[in-house]
Amino acid sequence: MSDVDIPPREEEEEEEECAKTKENDAGEQENNQDTSAAADGEEVDHVCVCATEDEDCTPLELPLASDGTLPCFTLSHSFPKAVGLKYKNPATGLFRSLPVDEGKKCVLAPKGGWHGHRYVAIIDDSLSSSDRLEGQCGQTDRLNMPVDLFVRNLSFKTTEEQLKKFFEQYGEVQYAEVKKDYRTGLPRGYGFIKMKTLEDQEKVLKEGDFYIDGRMAQVKYPDHGQDGGDQDDRITTKIYVGRVYAEITETDLHKLFDEEAKKISPLAKVF
Repeated sequence: MSDVDIPPREEEEEEEECAKTKENDAGEQENNQDTSAAADGEEVDHVCVCATEDEDCTPLELPLASDGTLPCFTLSHSFPKAVGLKYKNPATGLFRSLPVDEGKKCVLAPKGGWHGHRYVAIIDDSLSSSDRLEGQCGQTDRLNMPVDLFVRNLSFKTTEEQLKKFFEQYGEVQYAEVKKDYRTGLPRGYGFIKMKTLEDQEKVLKEGDFYIDGRMAQVKYPDHGQDGGDQDDRITTKIYVGRVYAEITETDLHKLFDEEAKKISPLAKVF
Protein backbone atom coordinates (compact mmCIF):
# COMPACT_ATOMS: atom_id res chain seq x y z
CA MET A 1 0.00 0.00 0.00
CA SER A 2 1.53 3.33 -1.01
CA ASP A 3 2.07 6.28 1.36
CA VAL A 4 -0.32 9.22 1.12
CA ASP A 5 1.45 12.37 0.08
CA ILE A 6 0.52 15.52 2.07
CA PRO A 7 0.65 18.67 0.03
CA PRO A 8 3.52 20.94 1.14
CA ARG A 9 1.14 23.84 1.90
CA GLU A 10 -1.08 21.78 4.23
CA GLU A 11 1.99 20.34 5.95
CA GLU A 12 3.35 23.84 6.68
CA GLU A 13 0.00 25.00 8.09
CA GLU A 14 -0.18 21.96 10.38
CA GLU A 15 3.34 22.62 11.70
CA GLU A 16 2.50 26.29 12.34
CA GLU A 17 -0.66 25.34 14.24
CA CYS A 18 1.26 22.87 16.43
CA ALA A 19 3.91 25.50 17.13
CA LYS A 20 1.25 28.04 18.16
CA THR A 21 -0.40 25.50 20.46
CA LYS A 22 2.90 24.77 22.20
CA GLU A 23 3.63 28.48 22.49
CA ASN A 24 0.22 29.17 24.05
CA ASP A 25 0.60 26.30 26.50
CA ALA A 26 4.03 27.56 27.54
CA GLY A 27 2.72 31.09 27.95
CA GLU A 28 -0.23 29.93 30.04
CA GLN A 29 2.08 27.91 32.27
CA GLU A 30 4.36 30.92 32.71
CA ASN A 31 1.41 33.16 33.58
CA ASN A 32 0.19 30.65 36.16
CA GLN A 33 3.64 30.62 37.75
CA ASP A 34 3.77 34.42 37.79
CA THR A 35 0.28 34.60 39.34
CA SER A 36 1.22 32.08 41.99
CA ALA A 37 4.44 33.93 42.76
CA ALA A 38 2.57 37.24 43.00
CA ALA A 39 0.06 35.72 45.40
CA ASP A 40 2.84 34.37 47.59
CA GLY A 41 4.94 37.53 47.58
CA GLU A 42 2.24 40.18 47.32
CA GLU A 43 2.84 43.12 49.62
CA VAL A 44 0.04 43.52 52.15
CA ASP A 45 -0.93 46.96 53.47
CA HIS A 46 -3.88 45.91 55.63
CA VAL A 47 -5.29 42.97 57.57
CA CYS A 48 -8.94 41.96 58.06
CA VAL A 49 -9.97 41.53 61.70
CA CYS A 50 -13.27 40.33 63.20
CA ALA A 51 -14.64 41.33 66.57
CA THR A 52 -15.89 37.81 67.39
CA GLU A 53 -15.30 34.19 66.40
CA ASP A 54 -18.72 34.12 64.70
CA GLU A 55 -18.34 33.14 61.05
CA ASP A 56 -20.98 35.71 60.10
CA CYS A 57 -19.01 38.55 61.67
CA THR A 58 -18.09 41.26 59.16
CA PRO A 59 -14.33 41.94 59.29
CA LEU A 60 -12.75 45.37 59.48
CA GLU A 61 -9.69 46.30 57.44
CA LEU A 62 -6.89 47.65 59.64
CA PRO A 63 -3.87 49.36 58.05
CA LEU A 64 -0.47 47.80 58.67
CA ALA A 65 2.71 49.68 59.45
CA SER A 66 5.44 50.00 56.81
CA ASP A 67 7.35 47.11 58.42
CA GLY A 68 4.36 44.77 58.02
CA THR A 69 3.31 44.77 61.69
CA LEU A 70 -0.03 45.84 63.14
CA PRO A 71 0.35 48.68 65.68
CA CYS A 72 -1.44 47.90 68.94
CA PHE A 73 -2.77 51.44 68.97
CA THR A 74 -4.49 50.86 65.63
CA LEU A 75 -5.98 47.61 66.93
CA SER A 76 -7.28 49.05 70.22
CA HIS A 77 -8.53 52.16 68.45
CA SER A 78 -10.90 50.07 66.32
CA PHE A 79 -11.53 47.34 68.92
CA PRO A 80 -11.54 48.87 72.43
CA LYS A 81 -10.00 46.56 75.08
CA ALA A 82 -8.31 44.46 72.34
CA VAL A 83 -4.87 43.19 73.40
CA GLY A 84 -3.93 40.99 70.43
CA LEU A 85 -5.00 38.83 67.50
CA LYS A 86 -5.68 35.13 67.02
CA TYR A 87 -6.50 32.80 64.12
CA LYS A 88 -7.66 29.20 63.80
CA ASN A 89 -4.85 26.73 63.16
CA PRO A 90 -6.11 24.41 60.38
CA ALA A 91 -3.88 21.57 61.61
CA THR A 92 -5.39 21.43 65.11
CA GLY A 93 -8.66 23.34 64.79
CA LEU A 94 -7.61 25.46 67.77
CA PHE A 95 -7.07 29.20 67.89
CA ARG A 96 -3.47 30.39 67.91
CA SER A 97 -2.54 33.84 69.18
CA LEU A 98 -0.04 36.03 67.35
CA PRO A 99 3.11 37.26 69.09
CA VAL A 100 3.70 40.90 69.99
CA ASP A 101 6.99 42.73 70.21
CA GLU A 102 8.81 43.15 73.54
CA GLY A 103 7.52 46.68 73.96
CA LYS A 104 3.93 45.52 73.37
CA LYS A 105 3.57 48.16 70.68
CA CYS A 106 2.72 45.99 67.68
CA VAL A 107 1.36 42.58 66.66
CA LEU A 108 3.77 40.52 64.56
CA ALA A 109 2.71 38.68 61.41
CA PRO A 110 2.46 34.87 61.51
CA LYS A 111 4.99 32.71 59.67
CA GLY A 112 4.29 32.93 55.97
CA GLY A 113 2.71 36.37 56.23
CA TRP A 114 -0.80 37.65 56.82
CA HIS A 115 -2.37 35.74 53.89
CA GLY A 116 -4.72 32.81 54.30
CA HIS A 117 -6.08 33.38 57.81
CA ARG A 118 -9.19 34.90 59.39
CA TYR A 119 -8.12 37.01 62.36
CA VAL A 120 -10.14 37.68 65.49
CA ALA A 121 -9.43 40.39 68.05
CA ILE A 122 -8.50 39.14 71.53
CA ILE A 123 -10.58 41.17 74.00
CA ASP A 124 -9.52 41.51 77.63
CA ASP A 125 -12.73 42.04 79.60
CA SER A 126 -10.78 42.37 82.84
CA LEU A 127 -9.55 45.84 81.86
CA SER A 128 -11.41 48.64 83.59
CA SER A 129 -12.39 51.87 81.90
CA SER A 130 -9.51 53.65 83.60
CA ASP A 131 -6.96 51.25 82.13
CA ARG A 132 -8.03 51.25 78.50
CA LEU A 133 -8.41 53.65 75.63
CA GLU A 134 -11.75 55.41 75.73
CA GLY A 135 -13.97 54.72 72.71
CA GLN A 136 -12.97 55.99 69.29
CA CYS A 137 -10.95 58.97 70.50
CA GLY A 138 -8.16 56.89 72.06
CA GLN A 139 -8.17 59.08 75.19
CA THR A 140 -6.95 57.65 78.50
CA ASP A 141 -9.07 58.11 81.59
CA ARG A 142 -8.16 61.21 83.57
CA LEU A 143 -8.39 59.45 86.91
CA ASN A 144 -4.90 57.94 86.59
CA MET A 145 -2.75 61.04 86.86
CA PRO A 146 -2.89 64.85 86.91
CA VAL A 147 -3.56 66.53 83.58
CA ASP A 148 -3.21 69.98 82.09
CA LEU A 149 -6.00 72.18 83.43
CA PHE A 150 -7.41 74.97 81.30
CA VAL A 151 -7.43 78.44 82.90
CA ARG A 152 -9.72 80.89 81.12
CA ASN A 153 -10.46 84.62 81.48
CA LEU A 154 -6.98 85.53 82.68
CA SER A 155 -5.93 89.13 82.96
CA PHE A 156 -3.64 90.18 80.11
CA LYS A 157 -1.10 91.36 82.68
CA THR A 158 -0.86 87.98 84.46
CA THR A 159 2.53 86.32 83.89
CA GLU A 160 3.41 82.64 84.08
CA GLU A 161 5.32 83.24 87.31
CA GLN A 162 2.30 84.93 88.89
CA LEU A 163 -0.02 82.18 87.68
CA LYS A 164 2.18 79.47 89.17
CA LYS A 165 2.61 81.31 92.45
CA PHE A 166 -1.15 81.80 92.79
CA PHE A 167 -1.97 78.10 92.51
CA GLU A 168 0.87 77.01 94.79
CA GLN A 169 -1.51 77.72 97.67
CA TYR A 170 -3.33 74.51 96.61
CA GLY A 171 -0.18 72.39 96.32
CA GLU A 172 2.92 71.95 94.21
CA VAL A 173 2.52 73.20 90.64
CA GLN A 174 4.48 71.27 88.03
CA TYR A 175 4.22 74.06 85.50
CA ALA A 176 2.14 77.04 84.48
CA GLU A 177 1.77 78.47 80.99
CA VAL A 178 0.18 81.65 79.68
CA LYS A 179 -0.67 81.41 76.00
CA LYS A 180 0.59 84.25 73.81
CA ASP A 181 -0.02 85.38 70.25
CA TYR A 182 2.97 84.16 68.23
CA ARG A 183 2.90 87.27 66.04
CA THR A 184 2.60 89.98 68.69
CA GLY A 185 3.90 88.13 71.74
CA LEU A 186 0.97 89.46 73.79
CA PRO A 187 -1.04 87.25 76.19
CA ARG A 188 -4.25 85.76 74.81
CA GLY A 189 -6.18 85.72 78.09
CA TYR A 190 -5.91 82.02 78.91
CA GLY A 191 -3.38 79.41 79.94
CA PHE A 192 -2.72 76.01 81.50
CA ILE A 193 -1.54 74.66 84.83
CA LYS A 194 -0.62 71.18 86.01
CA MET A 195 -0.60 70.14 89.65
CA LYS A 196 1.83 67.63 91.13
CA THR A 197 -0.76 65.25 92.63
CA LEU A 198 -4.34 64.23 92.00
CA GLU A 199 -5.32 65.47 95.45
CA ASP A 200 -4.06 68.97 94.67
CA GLN A 201 -5.74 68.88 91.28
CA GLU A 202 -9.07 68.03 92.92
CA LYS A 203 -8.66 70.97 95.30
CA VAL A 204 -8.30 73.33 92.35
CA LEU A 205 -11.22 71.83 90.43
CA LYS A 206 -13.44 71.90 93.50
CA GLU A 207 -12.79 75.61 93.89
CA GLY A 208 -13.53 76.27 90.21
CA ASP A 209 -13.49 80.09 90.17
CA PHE A 210 -10.49 82.21 91.17
CA TYR A 211 -9.98 85.95 91.50
CA ILE A 212 -6.61 86.58 89.81
CA ASP A 213 -5.25 90.07 89.08
CA GLY A 214 -8.69 91.66 89.18
CA ARG A 215 -10.33 89.07 86.92
CA MET A 216 -12.59 86.13 87.78
CA ALA A 217 -10.84 83.18 86.13
CA GLN A 218 -12.16 79.64 85.76
CA VAL A 219 -10.25 76.35 85.82
CA LYS A 220 -11.59 73.20 84.16
CA TYR A 221 -10.60 70.17 82.13
CA PRO A 222 -9.75 71.12 78.54
CA ASP A 223 -12.78 70.99 76.21
CA HIS A 224 -15.15 70.10 79.05
CA GLY A 225 -17.72 71.88 81.17
CA GLN A 226 -16.74 74.19 84.00
CA ASP A 227 -17.21 71.62 86.75
CA GLY A 228 -15.50 68.22 86.59
CA GLY A 229 -18.04 65.64 87.78
CA ASP A 230 -19.47 63.23 85.26
CA GLN A 231 -18.17 65.24 82.33
CA ASP A 232 -14.76 63.60 82.74
CA ASP A 233 -16.03 60.73 80.61
CA ARG A 234 -17.33 62.88 77.79
CA ILE A 235 -15.62 62.34 74.45
CA THR A 236 -14.44 65.40 72.56
CA THR A 237 -13.96 65.19 68.82
CA LYS A 238 -12.75 68.75 68.32
CA ILE A 239 -9.13 69.85 68.30
CA TYR A 240 -7.60 73.31 68.28
CA VAL A 241 -5.24 74.07 65.39
CA GLY A 242 -3.10 77.14 65.93
CA ARG A 243 -0.53 79.07 63.89
CA VAL A 244 -2.35 78.52 60.61
CA TYR A 245 -1.20 80.72 57.73
CA ALA A 246 -3.82 82.88 56.05
CA GLU A 247 -3.24 81.09 52.72
CA ILE A 248 -4.38 77.75 54.19
CA THR A 249 -8.04 77.07 53.50
CA GLU A 250 -10.59 74.97 55.35
CA THR A 251 -10.38 72.42 52.53
CA ASP A 252 -6.61 72.14 52.98
CA LEU A 253 -6.99 71.42 56.69
CA HIS A 254 -9.78 68.91 56.09
CA LYS A 255 -7.72 67.01 53.51
CA LEU A 256 -4.61 66.93 55.70
CA PHE A 257 -6.31 65.64 58.85
CA ASP A 258 -8.53 63.24 56.93
CA GLU A 259 -5.44 61.58 55.43
CA GLU A 260 -3.79 61.32 58.85
CA ALA A 261 -6.96 59.96 60.45
CA LYS A 262 -7.23 57.23 57.81
CA LYS A 263 -3.77 55.99 58.85
CA ILE A 264 -5.16 55.26 62.31
CA SER A 265 -8.47 53.79 61.23
CA PRO A 266 -10.05 53.41 57.78
CA LEU A 267 -13.40 54.30 59.40
CA ALA A 268 -12.17 57.63 60.77
CA LYS A 269 -13.78 60.75 59.36
CA VAL A 270 -12.99 64.44 59.67
CA PHE A 271 -15.92 66.84 59.61
